[in-house]
Amino acid sequence: MSSSPDIAGILDNTKELDRLRKEQEEVLVEINKMHKKLQATPEIVEKPGDTSLSKLKNLYIQAKELSESEVTVSNILLTQLDALLPSGPTGNNVEN
Repeated sequence: MSSSPDIAGILDNTKELDRLRKEQEEVLVEINKMHKKLQATPEIVEKPGDTSLSKLKNLYIQAKELSESEVTVSNILLTQLDALLPSGPTGNNVEN
């Protein structure tokens, strides 16, 4: 049956999506920690050698890249699932 590799690909992409979401959550926790730190002591960024804003920017870049990867993998999954669905009318048709 030819759908076995398709199912394997879907499962692989599902695992990748889970991994991306977990990594996103970790980055968001770090972003929130940085925000709390900066809210509690905003004067810290004025100190020479402080890298708080640079770290925060890098975390946002990382979060954006993870989000874009999530969109890519989600679109691949949608395409894979569409390929497995039978063609023709679906259950969404409404009779008048």
